[in-house]
Amino acid sequence: MRYGIIPHRSATLAQLVEQLTRNEQVAGSNPAGGSSGIFIMTKEAIRQSVKQAITDRGFVLLMFALLLAGMVYATVIGLSIHSRDVQIYTRYTAFGEAHFYKSPWQYTILFVVFGIAVTAVHTALMVKLYALGRRQSGLLVGWLGIAVLAIAMVIMLSIIGFAFQ
Repeated sequence: MRYGIIPHRSATLAQLVEQLTRNEQVAGSNPAGGSSGIFIMTKEAIRQSVKQAITDRGFVLLMFALLLAGMVYATVIGLSIHSRDVQIYTRYTAFGEAHFYKSPWQYTILFVVFGIAVTAVHTALMVKLYALGRRQSGLLVGWLGIAVLAIAMVIMLSIIGFAFQ
């Protein structure tokens, strides 16, 4: 059990073991695939992964930059949404008459939630990849997370600016 990862057992793996121990091939008994690939990380495994990741100074700096980018994104987008922006006037035409109504636009708060989710998922992926010995992949995920937040900020600010002029 490496890093506290517990693989789920499968019939396919059992067939492979049986074939290797008996040293024979049974017709129709060849497994189609490998093990299920489903893994569960224990709390101790998560602690170990984080402890490993924080020993690498460059990796920690990138994680800090990603967390900072996420906080900046959430703050800027959150402060760009004003109470007057929660409802917008919508014009629609029905049976030849123009009508106006106030449409709630509460999902603007989801723009902030998006930034928090991107930050959390990319940080967790970085730590997991580092624990698996894939430092370069973890660094790539960190830089991509920062890029996603930067692009999302530009898009979200333009949406908010366009919708609430």
